[in-house]
Amino acid sequence: MSQAHILLVDDEPIIQKALESYLTQAQMQVGCAADGQMMDAYLETHTDVDLIVLDLSMPREDGLSITRRLRAQGLDIAIIMVSSFGSEVDRIVGLEVGVDDYMSKPANPREVLARIQALLRRRGTNKADKTVSHHYDFRHFSLDCRARKLMCAQQEKVLTTAEFNLLKLFVERPDEELDRNTLMEHLKGYEHTPFDRSIDVLVRRLRQKIEPDPKQPDYICTVWGKGYLFHPLMPE
Repeated sequence: MSQAHILLVDDEPIIQKALESYLTQAQMQVGCAADGQMMDAYLETHTDVDLIVLDLSMPREDGLSITRRLRAQGLDIAIIMVSSFGSEVDRIVGLEVGVDDYMSKPANPREVLARIQALLRRRGTNKADKTVSHHYDFRHFSLDCRARKLMCAQQEKVLTTAEFNLLKLFVERPDEELDRNTLMEHLKGYEHTPFDRSIDVLVRRLRQKIEPDPKQPDYICTVWGKGYLFHPLMPE
């Protein structure tokens, strides 16, 4: 079985070494970087990184800026953001720029491992957890669940892990009203409260990528007071 390849990006050596040791004992391949520049150098020589555990507060370039840059480059690597602030605003902004999961510091290594394993299972990057290929078409789009690709007019629409998982749930349950709790349960790994609006952030991001007019959505319809409904317009 191939090892999951994890990159820890944190400027605090004690935290980094403790987490590196724990994940290595869990049979994971672990790399370390103290800032965005070292991260870039590592990714240039290690193209098989599955997931980045990324500190929010670092000198020169913070975690949000790094995430924006990686997503703008179209890099499809899962990202878990870790922050000592732990505020709702930080978590929402992180989701908006493309973070897949968010944890507060100090993060228990055991919980970090559990989050990593859960996220890799959802992505299908866990080599022991490959799923049967599924393919869905709606209007001009084609979603390949095995390749984890969304195509439109022969052009790939780059999705983050959370965006892909949300779209996959929608296409698997078309024309069904899904409340926010159901959606959050499906996207396990997010800490949330009954008033958490993280799903709304993800829906807004997904609409930006698939809707002709995100302000007047055709596919992902709001069900006021409940959640959302995905209406897959049939191919023309």
